[in-house]
Order: sequence, then C-alpha cells, then structure tokens
Amino acid sequence: MTLDLLWQIVGGGVGGAAVSALLRNWLSLRLKGSIEHEYAVKLDELRNDFKTQILA
Repeated sequence: MTLDLLWQIVGGGVGGAAVSALLRNWLSLRLKGSIEHEYAVKLDELRNDFKTQILA
C-alpha cells in the first residue's frame, strides 16, 4: 500500500514537471512569434515610408 502511494506521488510529480515544461516552451514560442510579427510589421511600415520618400 505504501509503495503504491509512493509511485503515485512520483508519477504525479513527473507528469506535472512534463506538463510544466511543455507549457513553458509553448508560451516561449508564442511570445517569440508575437514579437517577430510586430517587428515584421514595423519593418514593412518603414520600408513603405522609405519608398514614399524616395519617390517624392
């Protein structure tokens, strides 16, 4: 009985650690993608402004 409880605790800890690691990686990738997108949009705006100034 005690050994079963110990295995359940260990299994829960390992499972919780795995879920935590996956969530951390997922959030990190989403944040990186969001920042990358913002920079891409800003770069496009700057390119358009630059082209407009050159042609004017």
